[in-house]
Amino acid sequence: VTWNKGSAIFRMGAEYRLMQSNSFALGGQNPTLSFNSTYTNGPLDNAAASPIGQGLASFLLGIPTGGSVSMTDSYADQSYNYAFYVQSDWRVSRRLTVNAGVRYDYDSSITERHNRSVGAFDFAVASPIAAQALANYAKNPIPQVAAAQFTVNGGVTFAGFGGQPRELWATPHLNFAPRIGLAYELTSKTVIRTGYGMFFVPQGVDRNAVNQAGFTSATTLTPSNDNGLHFIATLANPFPNGFNQPLGAAGGLMTGLGQAVSAFPTAMKSSYAQRWSFGIQRQLPKRIFLDVSYVGTRAVRLPVARQYDGVPGSYYSTLAVRDAQTINLLTAAVTNPFYPLLPGTGLSGTTVQRQQLLRPYPQFTGLTINDPVGYSWYHSMQLLAEKRMSHGFTAQFNWTWSKYMEATAFRNDSDPLPEKAISDLDHTTCCT
Repeated sequence: VTWNKGSAIFRMGAEYRLMQSNSFALGGQNPTLSFNSTYTNGPLDNAAASPIGQGLASFLLGIPTGGSVSMTDSYADQSYNYAFYVQSDWRVSRRLTVNAGVRYDYDSSITERHNRSVGAFDFAVASPIAAQALANYAKNPIPQVAAAQFTVNGGVTFAGFGGQPRELWATPHLNFAPRIGLAYELTSKTVIRTGYGMFFVPQGVDRNAVNQAGFTSATTLTPSNDNGLHFIATLANPFPNGFNQPLGAAGGLMTGLGQAVSAFPTAMKSSYAQRWSFGIQRQLPKRIFLDVSYVGTRAVRLPVARQYDGVPGSYYSTLAVRDAQTINLLTAAVTNPFYPLLPGTGLSGTTVQRQQLLRPYPQFTGLTINDPVGYSWYHSMQLLAEKRMSHGFTAQFNWTWSKYMEATAFRNDSDPLPEKAISDLDHTTCCT
């Protein structure tokens, strides 16, 4: 809708979008098998491997050192967005024009048609295997964690089950984005322009997807339950216990045990970018137009994958050189308190590496949740030169000098904030 009122023009409008995504991925039709030096190096089980040959030796012996096979499910998810905006162009004087407005955006959470998705992670609930695992650990505790301090808590929840909402996360409702621009005619041939705007990043099915842990399953190849004294999986029969069948939400808190899992945050903060610019436009002799501008952008609340189940940083070495003693301590084999509770997973053997029992949630091998702590920033000088020629021809030259930085990944699992780095999208100069 457009409305003229004196020297001002008002525009307003609304938008509604329903976004749906349907997928059915068959996944790998054959299992993957790997052969490395786990059972062919020495003299210690955590000794450094030779540069070449030991993986081939494992293959020739018919002893795989790892592998998996996956079973996948389909999904049909959707989200919606509605927005409205109000904008005005006001010619304040003969020289000054002001453009101002505001836009409101609401992005709904994702829902899956049959609730085939993991929701949030419950950090406090006791795991179904906690009682037996704690009893097993009390028999053979490691020095770093006393039996009374060892916990087996946490598990994934499912959308639409057990009192959980169908929405995968709670969404914000106050996404107002103001914009303003000014144009001032300094002389008959010179114009100064500046502006500022805020823009929210979509977070529906066009940017995210469901998490089908439990509705898809992975069976991990476990070569040996006793660190290589006896082998239960061979090249001839790599999965002697069959494949893990997906249980869906019926698996409850047993879902993903012995594996790395991911979940959605309870509430999703909207990422947004602020953009500002200042430029001078000049009409030069011989029908040459020149535009020199500064353009800057800063984006905040960018989602960054945070590892919530990493080994605490206090156990790692701070030496500037390779610390073999610490490495050997963390990777040494110790009694597995989860044996035989998690068959067909990475924690099915009689022993595990010591560092596994130092994790906050030792029944998992990893826990990833997006954390809105990422940010990026961009600064640039942009030059445009245009030569208007006869017969409708135009020659144009564009040059940009810029720097694009971002902090969207953690260097270490225990770091409080992501690492600042030059963006992969950074191009210092660009000419067209």
